[in-house]
Amino acid sequence: MEKLKLLEWNINGRSIVNNYSLPSFIHSAIAKANPDVIVLTEFVKVPSAINLIKRLSEHYAVFLDKKVQKGNQILLALKKNSALNWRGTKHFSLSSSEEDLPNFLGVETKWQRKKLIICGARIRIGGQEPELDGKSRFAEFKTLFDNIAKKDTVIVGGDFNNYYKRENLGDYQNGAKYYNYQKIVAYADEKGFTISKPAGYSWGASKKSTNGYVSDDHFFIKGLQFADQQVYDWNFRILNSETKAEYYNEDGSLKECSETQLPDHAMLLSKIKL
Repeated sequence: MEKLKLLEWNINGRSIVNNYSLPSFIHSAIAKANPDVIVLTEFVKVPSAINLIKRLSEHYAVFLDKKVQKGNQILLALKKNSALNWRGTKHFSLSSSEEDLPNFLGVETKWQRKKLIICGARIRIGGQEPELDGKSRFAEFKTLFDNIAKKDTVIVGGDFNNYYKRENLGDYQNGAKYYNYQKIVAYADEKGFTISKPAGYSWGASKKSTNGYVSDDHFFIKGLQFADQQVYDWNFRILNSETKAEYYNEDGSLKECSETQLPDHAMLLSKIKL
């Protein structure tokens, strides 16, 4: 049975940092993973990003929202030699007020003669007091899933910013009381979606926090099945000697990279089938 390999990666675009430059190893890491579908979040269209688009375009049909010229956006890419009908792909939009929308990009294509919606999303954060922030995140999430649930066959991948995961719902505080892992899984399930369940964490690799780590990068699928175990892949940190020096101290400990221009989320890798 034919499968599609998916990659989602928050590459930590820094639109508020002067002279932000996209790390050159991002293309090499993606090429090594060799996915059929690419979802990049926190993609910022700085001059160095144009080179990544050109390099990806050799083997992928690349999609961006032309209306977004500054700040975070989503990059989607479909491999040209895959079974996806990339030539006939068109944009898919959400219908809602601007304030209820996450960072979003969607396309409609065909796979094995079925219409397939592929979306990338990033739930926006901050700018409000904690409880309002949590409620705002959940409003964005519901807007997204209320829209895409109308379609039969859907892949949506992204950074859903769902706070630190707690096993006991009573342990959530502040904004996390209103928006957390259990809430998004339950709401997506109501809409007919299944969430990816990789082991480990997707953010916080160099954070020293009593809260632990965060797993907020996910794939949700509808009308499809996960074909293997999903993986949070951190191997890009040891892609070569240069990346290893960027991420690790001489004593082998991880550097604090969250405030730099380096990707600070794991790649999320998965395969799906009809």
